[in-house]
Amino acid sequence: MGRKRKKRKKQVKTVSRSFEERVGVLYRDYPPAEERQAIIDSVREKPEPSRTSDEWWKLGEYLVLNGILEEDDTFINEGILALRKGSECASPNPACLLDLAWVYML
Repeated sequence: MGRKRKKRKKQVKTVSRSFEERVGVLYRDYPPAEERQAIIDSVREKPEPSRTSDEWWKLGEYLVLNGILEEDDTFINEGILALRKGSECASPNPACLLDLAWVYML
């Protein structure tokens, strides 16, 4: 017969994380329309070659959102183009890819 092993109590560490941290790239929080427009304008002022993937994503996401809210296909299409450019960056923001998938599924 073998030796009896002592039962160890399992220790579970609980880490308090915010909702945003738990859902990661899936989390969305949209600023008011005026703030969204200011962000859109600031990204548009920057030359395209120097925009980061994060900037392309914000531009694209906010343009698509505004297009949906205003029922304007021009904004939606411009937003899709921005998301595509963000997804083609050397280090793409995963949110660009997720948003593109979401838009194409509609």
